[in-house]
Amino acid sequence: EHLFVLDRQTGEIEYPPYENKFNLKAIIIHPMGLAWLGNDNGVQLYSKRPKYFTSYLVIDKPFYSCRGFSEDRDGNIYVLTHGGNFIFHPETKTLEPWPLVKSLVGLASTPDKNDNIWFSGEEFFLFRYDPAASSLTKYALPASAYLAVWSIAQAGTGQILLGTTKGLWTKDPDNNFNPVQFSKLNGENILNESTIYHMLETTEGIWLCTDNGLFLVDLEDGVKE
Repeated sequence: EHLFVLDRQTGEIEYPPYENKFNLKAIIIHPMGLAWLGNDNGVQLYSKRPKYFTSYLVIDKPFYSCRGFSEDRDGNIYVLTHGGNFIFHPETKTLEPWPLVKSLVGLASTPDKNDNIWFSGEEFFLFRYDPAASSLTKYALPASAYLAVWSIAQAGTGQILLGTTKGLWTKDPDNNFNPVQFSKLNGENILNESTIYHMLETTEGIWLCTDNGLFLVDLEDGVKE
């Protein structure tokens, strides 16, 4: 019922994308890698798709679901996944484990102007990682209900912006205080009940893309539109 490829040396079986709606009857393999497929609708010429990209972390177990990644000033990529955290070195095209807490599941991530890596994790926490010192600092998000940070960005003022499932939060990177929820709502209280998926700062202000529409925010004046 299916078209599959067997690697005789490894025993691995691969199921290429082929919809067998015309009842495949015969296969002839060409040495150049083409396959002639005879079925009830005639003959089809089947070839392997060219490989344009090199893939990493593509095995099924553990399941890798990449939620965030950032680049430091040396070009290293810090990758957060559900199957572990890694540092990718583009020059050598190699991966190494990122030595964080084993149970830490990261979400959004961004570098700051001082080359620190900021990222969010499950269980209401925000983290700052210093690549030079390999040190990790944790900040709490004081919330009584489920709260996740789905987007992070550093504003032009230097503040770390956190787009969460409970609106916008900010963190001053120059102190060790916990993040605080943005309170200058100007009557648009629905922002604090909105999930912010993406943030972009332009000359008009900070745009927040949420599940309750688009907000334009100024950190000093509050919600503008």
